[in-house]
Amino acid sequence: MSDILIENSNGAVVCGEETGPRRWPSATGRSDGLGPEWTFRGEQGDFLGDGHAGFLISNTAGAVVVGEPTAGATHYSEVAALGPEWTFLGER
Repeated sequence: MSDILIENSNGAVVCGEETGPRRWPSATGRSDGLGPEWTFRGEQGDFLGDGHAGFLISNTAGAVVVGEPTAGATHYSEVAALGPEWTFLGER
C-alpha cells in the first residue's frame, strides 16, 4: 500500500491509502478549504521524525507546513517560515 494526496478545484484535499487490486483510494484524512495561497510541494516523507508519512505545503507568506493524515483527519505542523529570498528547488 502507498499514500496518495488529491485536491479538487475547490481546494478540498483528501489524503488516502491505495488498497486492494483496484487501487481505489481509502480516505484517511480530509482538510477542506485550503485557499489559493497554499501550494503542494510534491514531497512526501517522515518530515517530523515521528514514523508517520506526511506531505509538504507552503503558503505565499512563507509558512512551510507538514500535513499528516492520522485517524481520519489531517493534522498540520508549521516547520519553517521562509523569506522571499528562498524558493523550493525546481520552481524557477
